[in-house]
Amino acid sequence: MPWPIEIKGDKLVVWERQGGTRGTKYFYILDPHRKRLIHVSQLFTSVLEGTSRAGRRRDYRHEVSLTVLRKELGPEITLFMFWYTNKGYGPSTTKYIINCSRKTIEEERVDIANVSVYEFEVLGPEREWIELYEKYVHKMMDTVRNIVNKLGIDVLFAGRARRLEDLYTNSKLGLINALIQPSWQSRQKALETYVRSTHELYVLFLAADSLDAKTIYHISSDGKPYWWIEYASDFSTAVVETSTDRKYTFWFQFSPKKWWDVVREGWIYAMFGRPIGQLPPSRQYVRPDIVIMRGEYQHRSDLKRATPALVVLIDAKISFDEADFKQLEGYAKNFGKLFGEKVIYIVACLDRIPPRYKRMLERIGYHIIEEVVPGEKGEKRFQDFIRKVLWE
Repeated sequence: MPWPIEIKGDKLVVWERQGGTRGTKYFYILDPHRKRLIHVSQLFTSVLEGTSRAGRRRDYRHEVSLTVLRKELGPEITLFMFWYTNKGYGPSTTKYIINCSRKTIEEERVDIANVSVYEFEVLGPEREWIELYEKYVHKMMDTVRNIVNKLGIDVLFAGRARRLEDLYTNSKLGLINALIQPSWQSRQKALETYVRSTHELYVLFLAADSLDAKTIYHISSDGKPYWWIEYASDFSTAVVETSTDRKYTFWFQFSPKKWWDVVREGWIYAMFGRPIGQLPPSRQYVRPDIVIMRGEYQHRSDLKRATPALVVLIDAKISFDEADFKQLEGYAKNFGKLFGEKVIYIVACLDRIPPRYKRMLERIGYHIIEEVVPGEKGEKRFQDFIRKVLWE
């Protein structure tokens, strides 16, 4: 791909690579009148140069007359490039100052905080999710950090949880990551993902705070306890011990698919109600958001010695529809075949669940706690219920 920006005659030419947050770069021009960042495609002529990764990554050439820029925005133009490494680190930011009369380009690396003083131009449909993000994400992450400090632990993120780490470190960064995407569809998808993953982490630490127990696994080399946040990890998130010497294992985004190999061959049949070797539809069932097991299980292989005497499956929801019900109905049918009455199912919803689905869930054994969010009564109701089921 050519150098990302250059002047050819009277044209300013920008090469952009779109497609998520790995190995991509996005260009925004600063409107000096409204102090807003506008994607270059709104002012430049854009040409698709090529695609890769089955069309998920797209290379564009954008160009515009310097005369037009000077007339629309003034003699000196500010352009920002937001870019990500191939491993997903970022965004890093490069600032370009273009002098339309002299036809010169000055380049400067700037911190993302310098850009946060400007607003991104909102395209329209994503506005609802921006408002939802602003309303809840900062408060939920504040609660998580307060609980982490209260418990005297560290939190380490690994693998595909990198974006979640960004949100934990600086929740304002998630909004920037989403709005860097040039289409409202990509922005909405990113914002929905960030709100959902934040709520899942928030519910995890609410459950941890309910027990007020000490972490005995993981422990760093300098003796500091920490929680391990990774999607579908072979290692549990943490093992805690209460004042009465009871031990509980917390597992964030536990993947039952990997558990098939360490528990029993009959897991697939019990889970999906079909013969071994006949796989279910790949998107029909997902990993539970949070699993709490009575006992100490540091690694998947520890599950070989015994299945837990009690399993609490918590599914954190930010909304609820037919697909959510089908998913949870599958859990109730198939986990029940394997564990019977050992499993307690909980839905912790950020919003309220439609009455129809609420009745249907209760009939199949779900405990429903609504408005589990900072400042609402559902937060305390959830923690009280976790204490009740784990201390009985």
